Amino acid sequence: MAFVPAGCEAFTDDDQFDGFDFGDEQGYNYHEKDPSKVALESPPKANNRANSTSIVDSPSITSVPSTSVEELLVCNPTEERMRLAIVSGTRSSVEEILDTGFDPNSVLSGGWTALLYSCDHGHYDIIKLLLEKGANPNAHKDMFSCLMALCCSKNSNQDQLSMCAKLLIDKGARINTHDRHRMTPLIHACQSGHYGIVSVLLSYNADVNRQDLWGWTPLCYAASQDSVPLVTLLLENGADSKLSTHLGDTPVTIALSKGFTTIVSAIEGGKTQHHHMELAA
Repeated sequence: MAFVPAGCEAFTDDDQFDGFDFGDEQGYNYHEKDPSKVALESPPKANNRANSTSIVDSPSITSVPSTSVEELLVCNPTEERMRLAIVSGTRSSVEEILDTGFDPNSVLSGGWTALLYSCDHGHYDIIKLLLEKGANPNAHKDMFSCLMALCCSKNSNQDQLSMCAKLLIDKGARINTHDRHRMTPLIHACQSGHYGIVSVLLSYNADVNRQDLWGWTPLCYAASQDSVPLVTLLLENGADSKLSTHLGDTPVTIALSKGFTTIVSAIEGGKTQHHHMELAA
């Protein structure tokens, strides 16, 4: 019998993707002790199209000097030229390719669309351009969406990531969808420690207490990241610190297991403050 995590309601049109085979969930360890260590989704390598559903390392193209990238842009087929232009952040080249009539929703090498790649790198100008040209903000690869790719981005510019998140959502990106691990954009953002994106998602009413395959909530991931600001933000927006994982852990026990005493204090302080507010009401 398939295991259904507590708190996971039946799918609706807003939180499912067409064409997903639930058999894909087989093989995942639903009782992983620390899912915060599960690798984030990354763009598949260009030569890994056949295995593009697996979680692989990010391509290293961003480290290629601009001169080498320019040479590659001339030598590769259009789809690969588009991918290289995006990951190198060359907006002018992206626009050039689009102006030839290139479909912004084409699947590039590796199985990702141009928007998925640009979200993974957090390139605001390119994301904006692609959306203006008709890119689907809800494009996905095996349920891993553009918004999720942004939430997993290794881009450290929080202001830029926040702008990207708002842009995607304003263009129709769904907030409470989930991937194969039942991880939502908010959960991914908390696992990545992206305070700015978390703030944006919460302002658009993201489900703050959704649980993934392991029963972990956004607060569990924030606690595992030793981020007091993130934990505080979630608590202020209704995160339930009493929700436990499938192994019985809570955000407090997760923080304690890692020695994050300041996180424990923040959670306990947040619960006390919430209790006082309830009494006052």
